[in-house]
Amino acid sequence: MEKGNGGCYQIIFNLTNNLSVTIGAVGHFVLPEGYYLYTGKANRNVDAVIRRHLSPKKKIHLHLDYLSINRFFEVKKIYI
Repeated sequence: MEKGNGGCYQIIFNLTNNLSVTIGAVGHFVLPEGYYLYTGKANRNVDAVIRRHLSPKKKIHLHLDYLSINRFFEVKKIYI
């Protein structure tokens, strides 16, 4: 895929410990430690979207942001 284009992507991540998190208006969840798969779609610039997901400092906007800022969150693999 060329840089700058949109597209679908998947991020496999591991929670190394149980995580208690409130996700905006969606509510409170307790996620058990283990592997998870996040699938997303970028309308443009998929590379920048993924870099944002991986950035530790960001404004909380997307559901994954609530998890990715946590110290128990570890990215294992990214598919574009």
